[in-house]
Amino acid sequence: MPRISFLNIAVAVITGTVMGMAQASTPATVKAAALTLLFTMTVWLGLCWICWAGLWFLYFLVLAIRRPMERATAIVTLSGGILTAWLPALAMLYGGA
Repeated sequence: MPRISFLNIAVAVITGTVMGMAQASTPATVKAAALTLLFTMTVWLGLCWICWAGLWFLYFLVLAIRRPMERATAIVTLSGGILTAWLPALAMLYGGA
């Protein structure tokens, strides 16, 4: 019976695909993997939306309200870009397919 490794789960969370699904032996295995994938992608996308909504709110405070928070906004922009775009892209390049 094939086992799903931690690498498969990490790739599934980030890319939305499950490696080795062609080797799944039972419909229950496929169903369990699909439900896990759906739940983890929903959580991941929700966290990304929260991150970017907070970032846009900081831009609103800095640009429209003229709050002096440029340094904090720059740090959040850099960390949000790395966590929600750059690291998932690297995971897809090096860990996918």
